[in-house]
Amino acid sequence: ETAPLNSAASTLSGKVHPASKPRIVSIDGHIFRDLTATSHLRVIDWDYGTVSQHRIPDDPRTRLSCVFVGAWQQTHHPTCNKFHEIDLSSFEISTEENVRLVNGGAFRDVWMVREYDGSPVALKTLKWSNKRHFDLRNFDRHRRDAVAFDELTSSPFVVNIYSHCANSAVFDYSKGGTLYGIFDFHPSKERLLGVAHELAESIAAAHHRDSAGRPSIAHTDIKPDQWILVDGKYRLNDFNRARFLTWDAESAEPCPFKVGKNGGIWRSPEEYNYGYETHMVDIWSLGNVLYFLLTGKEPYLDLGLDPAQAIEFVASGHRPRVQDSSILTSTHPFDVKMLRALDLCFQKDPASRAEARDVAQLLGNVTSSAAEYASQ
Repeated sequence: ETAPLNSAASTLSGKVHPASKPRIVSIDGHIFRDLTATSHLRVIDWDYGTVSQHRIPDDPRTRLSCVFVGAWQQTHHPTCNKFHEIDLSSFEISTEENVRLVNGGAFRDVWMVREYDGSPVALKTLKWSNKRHFDLRNFDRHRRDAVAFDELTSSPFVVNIYSHCANSAVFDYSKGGTLYGIFDFHPSKERLLGVAHELAESIAAAHHRDSAGRPSIAHTDIKPDQWILVDGKYRLNDFNRARFLTWDAESAEPCPFKVGKNGGIWRSPEEYNYGYETHMVDIWSLGNVLYFLLTGKEPYLDLGLDPAQAIEFVASGHRPRVQDSSILTSTHPFDVKMLRALDLCFQKDPASRAEARDVAQLLGNVTSSAAEYASQ
């Protein structure tokens, strides 16, 4: 990864590493093609002067009877040559910027860069930080991210990926921002209902990638800023926390998994209690996002809870309930369907929650009357 020539041109101060000190990392290349070829990855980080061996992540199967849902879950298809076509050398401020740092997540920075024809795309690179290393944990995290996007290319509700290499990737660029900003556009209830349907469809696409209908991918980080506006649709983004699901061949049910760190206010009871998880963690989180679309407020802040109280509230098995009487007594299809969807998502028992495709069907069934849903 090369250093930008003019870090002062960045819109996010302190995010860009000094131009005089590019970060150079050497990684044994043979493992990129076959993750089963060796048990370790040798990494030389020339910036920090370290040579390290990184063990390949443990097999995600929690039981001997668990099998991978599809061979694609263990694949890797890097297209590193694409990155040599991206010019990161120009930070000139003009009406047509070539490179701009636009955002950043927990693991990667997001840059706007230009294609050969001048069209913008989003380039994600590993954060410049002594806490974000070119190790196998991050390598496999971003392998799963790229494979998930690759497998979901056919869905119009998921962001497109154009290239991937190690911890970097190129995606659709959004000029419309994330779902957090939707109310800046003063959307009608009809528009909000359409968006809610898109959100449920995007999660359904990930959960049911498998042709046999078995859950395939759990996103595990569903919240409003995971959807970005691209070509008029809010599309699901950021699979670098995703888990590729396995299937218990004996009991014919999804095999559970665990995640070691579950922060934020958008999660399910089982996540805060650090128990075994399934793809149903996404359904509870979807309920939180639908609550936000319905009320215009974050669910637990609406109840007067700070983040720590919200986590304790949910861990104890409680759910957010809409307080606005005008919504509770409304007969508008948007309000009625959304309240029904919240009931489907906010079930303490994960097995009692609706599948994402069932929530999508509810929200997308425009021919059904409000009275029909109110009676369910």
